[in-house]
Amino acid sequence: MSTPRRKATNDTTLDGEVSTVMPEPIDRTGLQVVEISARRGLEQYRGPWEVLLARDPYGDFFDTYEWLSTWLEFFWQDRPIAFLFVYRDGELLALLPLLSDEAGETWCRHTLSLPINHFSTRADLIGEKTTQGVLEALWGHLSETRRAVRLGLQSVATDSSLLPALEQVADVQRLRIQEWPALVCPLVRIEGDWDGYLASLSKHVRSEIRRKRRKFERAGDVELRIVTSPDDSRAAMEDILHIEERSWKEASQSSFTAVRGLADFYNTLSLRCARRGWLRNYILYVDDVPVAHMVGMVYRHRYYALKTSFDEHYSKLSPGAVLAVYVLEQAFAERLHVFDFLGLPSRWKDELANDVREHVGRCLFEERQLRCRTCAYFHNRLKPVIKNHLPDAIVQGRTKDTRSSVVKPRDN
Repeated sequence: MSTPRRKATNDTTLDGEVSTVMPEPIDRTGLQVVEISARRGLEQYRGPWEVLLARDPYGDFFDTYEWLSTWLEFFWQDRPIAFLFVYRDGELLALLPLLSDEAGETWCRHTLSLPINHFSTRADLIGEKTTQGVLEALWGHLSETRRAVRLGLQSVATDSSLLPALEQVADVQRLRIQEWPALVCPLVRIEGDWDGYLASLSKHVRSEIRRKRRKFERAGDVELRIVTSPDDSRAAMEDILHIEERSWKEASQSSFTAVRGLADFYNTLSLRCARRGWLRNYILYVDDVPVAHMVGMVYRHRYYALKTSFDEHYSKLSPGAVLAVYVLEQAFAERLHVFDFLGLPSRWKDELANDVREHVGRCLFEERQLRCRTCAYFHNRLKPVIKNHLPDAIVQGRTKDTRSSVVKPRDN
């Protein structure tokens, strides 16, 4: 006899937001799963969440309450989520943050996906170690509360314990896993001092660093401002927007000022992280004119370069490259452990990086889901044949993977 599926009921919060109230969690070998389906319901879990993340040896800035709650506020707003909290004897063991994406904005339609878009590089299950038991409890909860389950795990670091646990659960539950390519993020592992790091670079790169710095510093009165406090963050945002309006990203519609709500997102995030002592926004000036910026955070001795840009009017001075070197040198001075460039590789990142962090995508689905099986068959069987028999330009145009998110901020 099959187990009947539990049905969710709707309720309305005091502020008028409709949220889904899930039934009492079912105990599975001592594990309980609690699902939160509305953003405002996460506040009560903030304390246990922070304790859990502190125990996670791979805990990342993108796992923090500050990042995820702000991301949801601006990019997902009142749409449903499925944040799954796993408990044993009242102790929080794991948290899997998911979006209930019915429209297919982050992955395929009707998918539970990680909260990732163009402005968020990675996400993961949060916990000391992802075990098969934890994942089986999560999958059991999802399969009992939904007609069909499809997990879109878009960008998970290859060293995550989630990946081997997925394989184990797929074998036991007879599930299918489709693999997708994801990001390779350049980074600098900070070991030794700044001079030693420079010596590790190629002769050509060292020469370019010296040449660009000298040229930039001869252009006028140079100042590097480091923004760490809430008050300074509010004042600095005006200069950051000044740079964004004059950057190449304005024409490509990817700047703070071109994407509606994006400036508010980074301003809010900066203020919240400044209160935790994480904020490290850098602004480079020439004769009191802001010419380049880097918005970033320091979390667990790791610098996250979230967003950087420069004024195109000063492009001959290479302000973006000069700022990157200044900030990297500051990371050595602070004795951080890692400088994470995030985003896609580029020539200047590759020249400065001494390591990478690789990510992969995974789609987990039930065998009976015909659409998923068809998609997997196309990418595993047909696409390689097409690539071997058609010119590259046609293949890239017709089979381009469109699963990177295009979710943009909404106005509040």
